[in-house]
Amino acid sequence: MTLFCGTGNISYEFLSRGCTSVTCVDNNTGCIEFVKEFSEKHFPGMMYAMRNDAFRYIKNCHTTFDIIFADPPFSMSNVWELPDLILEQNISETKTAGFILEHSSHSKPTCKAIISETRKYGHTSFSFFKPLTQSPLLWRGLGVRQNLIHGKNCCLPRLVRPITVRDADILDRALPIFDKYSLRWETTMKKNICSRLTSARSGSKTFIATMKKIKIIRYDGLTIDFCRRVSAHYIIRRHSALRPDFEFERMIAQMNSQMAAEIETVFFISRPEYSHISSTVVRDIIRNKGDYKKVCA
Repeated sequence: MTLFCGTGNISYEFLSRGCTSVTCVDNNTGCIEFVKEFSEKHFPGMMYAMRNDAFRYIKNCHTTFDIIFADPPFSMSNVWELPDLILEQNISETKTAGFILEHSSHSKPTCKAIISETRKYGHTSFSFFKPLTQSPLLWRGLGVRQNLIHGKNCCLPRLVRPITVRDADILDRALPIFDKYSLRWETTMKKNICSRLTSARSGSKTFIATMKKIKIIRYDGLTIDFCRRVSAHYIIRRHSALRPDFEFERMIAQMNSQMAAEIETVFFISRPEYSHISSTVVRDIIRNKGDYKKVCA
């Protein structure tokens, strides 16, 4: 099915590549009449074109489709309501394609549905959504399952400090779960930071460079905005299981969820042998010319 089909170019492309039936929906009478006339001449019996509002049609649709493609006007303000509506209606029966949305590259996703991939071509982007049967929306509030998050891109936030052995242990444990990691390295630094801290930071970057799945990106701003920039659907955070640490991390996770419901937070609890290592203390050791090599990766 193609929503906002216009003159039907995408529909014809589907048919030319082996699709046997296409349903076209558009609210413009002229476009629908053109599609009907063209399809009767070139694709007889293979296209069904109807004039209807796309949102209204989805809400009342009882047919399932292998692929659903939407090309709404870039100026449409509620374009990001489409993914949630389509996946919640469960009218996409395939386990691989789901829903494809063509949109402006400058438009930021605000839907809850999970984007599995976005392909950008200049000012135009195509976002691919997983079907509801594979979407973590089903498991919201029930915890994160590895079979659902495997293959996703995740974010490692706020590594302005040198990476400690505690952080390195978290990375080692997280690597088998996700396929791609975007490490956010903040550019803001205190002016009085000493050269030894800079040296330790360089050493940490060398450590990260040896891990092929991880990409270091400089970014200042909200973590959820960084996640949207790199198409990350999960944030990895760690805590020591101590009550103050847990309460602080819980507050951050809930605030992030309120601002960006499509992004989940995954927690890793520090191992007992590393739980005493504090990044603040490590920085103090470095500033005061202490031996930091035993606690830094």
